[in-house]
Amino acid sequence: SVLCRLSSAFSLLGLSEARPFRRAALGLVGHLMFYPLTFLAALATMLLWQRMGLPIHPQEVLVQAVGMSPAAFGVLLVGACVVAPVTEEVLFRGFLYATLRRYLGPVGALGWSALAFALLHSHAMGFASLFLIGFLLGYLYERTGSLVASMAAHGANNLASLLVAWLTFHPA
Repeated sequence: SVLCRLSSAFSLLGLSEARPFRRAALGLVGHLMFYPLTFLAALATMLLWQRMGLPIHPQEVLVQAVGMSPAAFGVLLVGACVVAPVTEEVLFRGFLYATLRRYLGPVGALGWSALAFALLHSHAMGFASLFLIGFLLGYLYERTGSLVASMAAHGANNLASLLVAWLTFHPA
């Protein structure tokens, strides 16, 4: 039946959860564990670019967020912290990683899906931290078997980045 096939597809993607809140909590803990690593990768990249005399440009969404009204910022938060994590995790971990894993094993699939994740974000200065985030989100998915966990971690990462940018640089 159609419902059985749909349930099977959700299960293959890691979306059929008996305890979604527990998986989301695991994702949030995962985010707290890897955020210092990704922050240090971003900081090291920024210092390297500065040392090489290259212009330092944050991701465009962070630049745009700074000048937004609170209402517009709220809409951005929903898009960046809910819509983007759900769609990107289904694409990068649910489809790409899962497919690559069958042919390359977990380590190869983690590397290649993280590379695709970083390249698709089209931010040269943030490439190292985006690759690391993609790798760690894939690792979280591999360990939990759940896209809910990687979606929660991805959403928390985007929320942290946007809040830091907005609270630091938004005009009072």
